[in-house]
Amino acid sequence: MEADEDLAPLMQSRRVREAVVSDDAEGSQSEARQQMRAWREKFGTERYRPDADAERNLIMLTSLADESHELMRRDLSRQGDWLVEHLFSAYPDDEVLLVLVDPADGSKVFTQRDVAGFYEHSKRRLVAQGTGFTLRHEYVHALHYGDMERRQQLHAFWVLEGLAALFEYYDYEPDGSITFLACAREEQMQRLLASSSLIRWRDLFSMSQMNFVAKGRNTYAHARSIFQFLAERGHLDAWYRAYVETFDEDSTGAKAFEIVFGQPIERIERRWQEWLRDRPRRPYALRDDQMALGIEPRPNENHDGVKILNVLPDTPAADAGLRRGDVIIAIDGETTPDFLDLRYRLMRIEPGASITIRYRRDEAFESVVIRPQRLSSP
Repeated sequence: MEADEDLAPLMQSRRVREAVVSDDAEGSQSEARQQMRAWREKFGTERYRPDADAERNLIMLTSLADESHELMRRDLSRQGDWLVEHLFSAYPDDEVLLVLVDPADGSKVFTQRDVAGFYEHSKRRLVAQGTGFTLRHEYVHALHYGDMERRQQLHAFWVLEGLAALFEYYDYEPDGSITFLACAREEQMQRLLASSSLIRWRDLFSMSQMNFVAKGRNTYAHARSIFQFLAERGHLDAWYRAYVETFDEDSTGAKAFEIVFGQPIERIERRWQEWLRDRPRRPYALRDDQMALGIEPRPNENHDGVKILNVLPDTPAADAGLRRGDVIIAIDGETTPDFLDLRYRLMRIEPGASITIRYRRDEAFESVVIRPQRLSSP
């Protein structure tokens, strides 16, 4: 297997880390390591290889190829470091086990429709189907629960799910800041806005977990939208600080909004509605002027990239030698776990610019330089 030069030392060290984690787990009584042993006994030690990030108190079990595993580990480190710097102040005190489910075990683990991941705090166990938005969502939960445990607080359910949903799609700017990106949840908000079906903030803030989940399609979209509004106004960090400081007085989060904005909650809600009305419709939809590779994509069963279903003739992908069945795992070093991630990477490319695509063909990883062209190009 040809390895990316930047990842080669890490991949070598993974084999060392794997041996260390396996040895340490034998005598460890931490909940995460007990869960790791139980998982491997149930699903097999050969497919699920262990790894550990001691700095972040994270134990990992994946069946990914080394390079995909290291990319996942790097992305989680970046996400976690941002969350700790801006919101949660520290990584969890206890180790957390992260399991990426092998495709062969998916139907045994995920028995509910539309569920592709979960975090169980009592077991210190995060389980996800792939390296994309579900993993990003659940990893926020793992860090958030650690922060709540230190503070001896249990935050409102809309806060838990809204923050996690916010991090499903985002990108880093050159200065290290984060831009939160639109997704299907924003489309749902546009439909609710058009039909005058928005949920009042105070109703959402006080909603029980059962009611929130029962109305999940709408409530998750609302909660993410509110946090995206906060982030775009530059108030996300300040709101969370105000929330934990005033939690005993108001656990819903309304008071924290009034502190940060200096206005009554009803006025802030109207500002959010105005912001929502001004949002572009389907900002990630394909446009004629968008740069493209010339492929028909499909989900990848390993959930670590975008699989090519077909390569269109006379396109950049065809000229570069990409084939049906290849899996695109990164563009210019930034991962593309699913099609929306890939589309956002392409949307940032300037006309005429070349990009480096990292892809997997069978068991081998390779790179190719491609110059995408506009969809409207002949």
